[in-house]
Amino acid sequence: MEEKNSEKKERKMRDSGIPWIGEVPEGWEFSKIKYHCTMKSGDNITALDISDNGEYPVYGGNGLRGFYKIYNKNGNHILIGRQGALAGNVHLVNGKFWATDHAVIVTLKNDVFINYFFRMLESMNLNQYAFDTAAQPGLSVSRIMNLNIVLPNLKEQHRIADFLGSKCSEIDTLIENLRARMESAKEYKKAVITEAVTKGLDKDAKMKDSGVEWIGEIPEGWKVVRFKHIASIKSNLVQPDKYMKYPQIAPDNIEKDTGRLLSHQTVEESGVISGNHLFYRGQILYSKIRPNLNKLTVAPFDGLCSADMYPIESKLPTLFMVYSMLSTYFVLQVSLIIQDRVKMPKINQEELGEIKVAVPSQQEMLTIADYLDSKCSEIDALLQNYEYQIATLEEYKKSLIYEYVTGKKEVPEA
Repeated sequence: MEEKNSEKKERKMRDSGIPWIGEVPEGWEFSKIKYHCTMKSGDNITALDISDNGEYPVYGGNGLRGFYKIYNKNGNHILIGRQGALAGNVHLVNGKFWATDHAVIVTLKNDVFINYFFRMLESMNLNQYAFDTAAQPGLSVSRIMNLNIVLPNLKEQHRIADFLGSKCSEIDTLIENLRARMESAKEYKKAVITEAVTKGLDKDAKMKDSGVEWIGEIPEGWKVVRFKHIASIKSNLVQPDKYMKYPQIAPDNIEKDTGRLLSHQTVEESGVISGNHLFYRGQILYSKIRPNLNKLTVAPFDGLCSADMYPIESKLPTLFMVYSMLSTYFVLQVSLIIQDRVKMPKINQEELGEIKVAVPSQQEMLTIADYLDSKCSEIDALLQNYEYQIATLEEYKKSLIYEYVTGKKEVPEA
């Protein structure tokens, strides 16, 4: 009896003729997206059923952002990012919302279940259909509408969507927990850095008032000096045409709060046409645009950097200076300076020069820098492990969705 119950009837499969789908179960319908929904974007997004100015979520191509148009209607909708780095990003929205002209609003017909359709669109990786424009990638609504799909019957759509909803919710919870741990680790790293560059490593050291609110007490023998007395900004604007093969660094190439250089291209590859600063290996590159993001790094080579950055030469040991600039007390002073500059906050050379820095002896600076290198390496290894786990779970989630919305796997019986 057990042997008989364990046998499961295998579904017959057939080739869909659609490359991204492959084989599907017999009986699934071949179709195009346009037959099952309408899509609105750009100027086609109009104000509907507006009766109040309630506080509803605001959606655009990159998630929550400022709005241009209003779409305020009851019910569920699917939104697709239309422009920018996250063109093709898919959101399921419940109830009323505001939408920017960077969003594509999908309204479904009655022959499909919205939760299933949402999962199917997720699995299609719509970003691959984006086209490059002069400014940023974009999606053509007509191209999306003409993409081929396959659909099971409504009952099967509900079963698949409910199953995936449960499974994806479990995965999302795991991912959120890992992201929360990452944020805690990042905050701990900031605290470790700030503690070391303001209090030193000797827990028994006698302390004194620094006279600076953001710094608090510092060990006796330390002093507080202005940034302009321990560092110099090396403005050296050059025209890029003579440096086309040089590496080029802009604020977007640097990770915030970490001092890590993410990537770079050559001047030629970056398409630079305006003046850039010539910098040299070992200088600190610091973003003066939105400086509260704290984007700085030590240049590993000679190159050009965006005019939105300062090449800085430190009179202190470079790594100690970097850790001081990454500390919470340094960023708080910067944030205070730019707090009223909402549109595009910048810090100029004079203002940066007035920032106050806690400075110990030369030997202690070297010792602190070595300690922080070791300690931060441990924390960074932990962060990388969290990133790996998150990436693995996200990949598993994509695979899971794909397997079920294309019928490769069948929802198990309850």
